[in-house]
Amino acid sequence: MDNVLKDLYASMKEEKNVFNFLSDEDLRRLSAFFEIKTIPAGDILWKKEDPYDYIAFIVSG
Repeated sequence: MDNVLKDLYASMKEEKNVFNFLSDEDLRRLSAFFEIKTIPAGDILWKKEDPYDYIAFIVSG
């Protein structure tokens, strides 16, 4: 597991209240499908006409 996935997995474990129904193994597997994006404060996250073929979790901000 590369460092980005390790960081994501660690973050997901900390926010376990959202993922509390998953075992640690399931959580580890699921984290492989996530992508971490850092967006500067004030930037628009998405627009009405953007495709909606994903789900987003805002960790902070």
